[in-house]
Amino acid sequence: QSNDDFLHSQNLENIQSKIIDIINTFHTLYGKRVILFFDDFYQIKKNIHPNILEYFHTISKECIKNSFSFKVCALPDSIKYNYDGENTFSLKDDYSTINVDHNLDRLNHQMEYLLDILCKLHNEININPQEIKNLFVGENLTHCVLGAGGLPRDFMILFSDSLKKARKNNHDKIAAEDVYSAILDLSIDKEEKSKLDSEIDSEQIKKAILLIQTEVVDNLKTNVILYPFKNYEKDIKLLRELENLRYIHSIRDTIKDKNKNTFHPYLIDMSCCVTQKTKKTGMYFNKFWVQDDARTLDNLRRAPIWNFDMNKLIN
Repeated sequence: QSNDDFLHSQNLENIQSKIIDIINTFHTLYGKRVILFFDDFYQIKKNIHPNILEYFHTISKECIKNSFSFKVCALPDSIKYNYDGENTFSLKDDYSTINVDHNLDRLNHQMEYLLDILCKLHNEININPQEIKNLFVGENLTHCVLGAGGLPRDFMILFSDSLKKARKNNHDKIAAEDVYSAILDLSIDKEEKSKLDSEIDSEQIKKAILLIQTEVVDNLKTNVILYPFKNYEKDIKLLRELENLRYIHSIRDTIKDKNKNTFHPYLIDMSCCVTQKTKKTGMYFNKFWVQDDARTLDNLRRAPIWNFDMNKLIN
């Protein structure tokens, strides 16, 4: 450890003790607790996640009981709790998870949730969800939600960019080409993030994305796949990394086919499936969220089965 690193760690420890004193004094004087929120935590480099979590976990332990807690807001499975080979913290003993989003198989619920967030960004505008819906032509609001993978941050970006493009194109309402162009612009952010903060070799990530593009999009002509659960368990590190980078989106935890085989269903990111103006030739956009009269997801169950051939990723 260098002298600079040592001094830096000493300064952090001194600040930590002062934070604890301030929180304890505040709680003693006012009987209230402090809650700290880390929003968009997944944008912080993964290699310092464990340091940050340990730092504030220590504060929470040293403070008066129920006087301090912290919440980390991030994409599922994007947080690195421990350094490789260590098991200092666990979701069972040290943290608990709260899922604030709906599964994508409940797309209509997720859409209403996203519109509610959007309408409340500026209450003074006094706009309601139906007025937002009226800005879109046909199914383009649905495509905007799908293009965001249901994620609030990406949805806000896509909505804003789609609206700007519609104005630039002199469209009365937001058209497909406005949404698709915004989706492709957002994909640049994903490419940059894959270079900067991936725990898997960038070349392997590139190969994986290329396989999705050629084997799923170009050959199977679909935006939804069923990943066999036995392969999912083996390939989970790669799949989670692709999900964190927003190239694939989990639709729900599992689904069974008519033969009771178990799969993990994924939505392929829209940036792989569209051009600047239209869907790619022959693409079938699976309406996986639509339920039949028996409230079953037959569209989802009929999606093609696919998984990575790891030999193609290694060679």
